[in-house]
Parts: sequence; structure tokens; C-alpha cells
Amino acid sequence: MKRFLAKQPPAATIVELQSQIDRFITYYNEERPHRAKGRQTPRSAFDGRDKARPAGPAIQVGSGVRVRYDSIDSSGTVTLRHAGKLHHIGVGRDCSHTRVTMLIDGMEIRILTQKGELLRHFTLDPRKIYHGTGRPPGPPKGRHTGQPKKKSSTMP
Repeated sequence: MKRFLAKQPPAATIVELQSQIDRFITYYNEERPHRAKGRQTPRSAFDGRDKARPAGPAIQVGSGVRVRYDSIDSSGTVTLRHAGKLHHIGVGRDCSHTRVTMLIDGMEIRILTQKGELLRHFTLDPRKIYHGTGRPPGPPKGRHTGQPKKKSSTMP
């Protein structure tokens, strides 16, 4: 690029310089055949390769669709503002401090981990402020918390 610009008349303005650089980039990537790539231009070699794409269903981003990044608080909830009202959405204390992505399509809410694991999918009820998990309170079954029960001592 430096050699190309050295052969050009000196640019009087930034706009002229940008025009010269754009002309070089177009030539370099789209017109000049590359010696090592079967005489293909860099653009045609790039366009001819398969591109990495995300797996799974596509997320259609359109009107009314939002993507929001947040973190679940220590009580296991995440907040969402809808129509000027703050809603608290329960995900579970076992997910505390987890970074999440919220996909909001109108009233349909999906909460996913950064790895893409679905934590919660539900329809927002605008009349409610708190949207619980729908599970009974306490730790999940089979999960031990706290200290073992002490045996009661009986005096003889």
C-alpha cells in the first residue's frame, strides 16, 4: 500500500487520501489474482469457503425482539423492564451469579446461559411483578444442604 501511495499524486485532503486507499484495497482484494491460490482473487477465495454458522434454530430478530445480557442475582432472580414496569423473574438460587442472555419476543421470554443452555422459557404476565420458578421452595430433591440432624439425647 505504501508503494502504491508513493506513486500517486500527494493527497491534498483526507477525503482524497481515503479515495486512494479505497482504490488500492479494491484492486488488491477483487482484481489482482493471487499467485498461491490458483490465480483466484482474495475475495473469490474468501467467498468460496464454507463459513462457520451457529447450530440450532435461528433467532429471528425483527420488530419487538430484544436480546439482553444480564447476570442472575444472589437470590436467583433476574429483572426485566416491560412497559415501564420492572418485573422480577425467578430462575433459581442454584443459578446465582450466572451470566445469561435473555431473548425477549413480545411477551415470550427465554433465559439462556452463555453456553446456550435454556434455563427458563415462559410467557410474561404484565399484571404480575414477580414471576416465580414454578417449583416448590427449597433445594431441589436429592440435594443435601446444611448439617446432619443431631441425635436427641435422652437422659436415663
